[in-house]
Amino acid sequence: MRSLADHEALADVLDELSRLDGTIRILYLEAATDAILRRYKESRRRHPLAASAGDTRRALEREAALLAPMRERADLVIDTTGMSLNALGARIRSLLEPGRRFFSVSVMSFGYKNGLPPEADIVFDVRCLPNPYYMDALRDLTGLDAPVRDYIFGHDAAVQLRSRLDELVTFLVPLFEQDRAELTVAIGCTGGRHRSVAMAQALADALESRDISVSVLHRELAH
Repeated sequence: MRSLADHEALADVLDELSRLDGTIRILYLEAATDAILRRYKESRRRHPLAASAGDTRRALEREAALLAPMRERADLVIDTTGMSLNALGARIRSLLEPGRRFFSVSVMSFGYKNGLPPEADIVFDVRCLPNPYYMDALRDLTGLDAPVRDYIFGHDAAVQLRSRLDELVTFLVPLFEQDRAELTVAIGCTGGRHRSVAMAQALADALESRDISVSVLHRELAH
């Protein structure tokens, strides 16, 4: 409605779509009138047809009537009532490229002394594990170095925690995948250089081995 200065030009658009039939696919989004009214109220925008129609509800009715031929031609119709933006995006991607997984897990290590990462969906605290910082030979290394990893996972508690984090996040992936495109898992220790780094990297590697799309960021090492 906004892109057409003259709404009668819809006829020209439909003619052009007929000419391109077979070379394009039409995705049509719709929602219950009350849901659209709520969206306009929240955005504080005015419907393009509101001035001529009298109010937003009548404008929506007119819009639906004008676009009815477009809806009839649509290859895909999605009712977005009650859908979040993430859920809508996931639905569109699944329709356009069935079988392809778009969901990804972002694993982050951080140090509590620098604050919690605001982007985290789930936070795990690994300060309960033995701290390599107090070992002179390991203090200047990081959780990406083999001696630090060997020290941390040389303790049974760390091995069990790694296994259970892997199991939990793997369980959560299909649940979160229904309503969003990404899950951010943050793992923290005191300084964010040893325990959290080793655990985050181990978790990322385990998830990747299951063909889950994973990115990893070690926040304190990036500075």
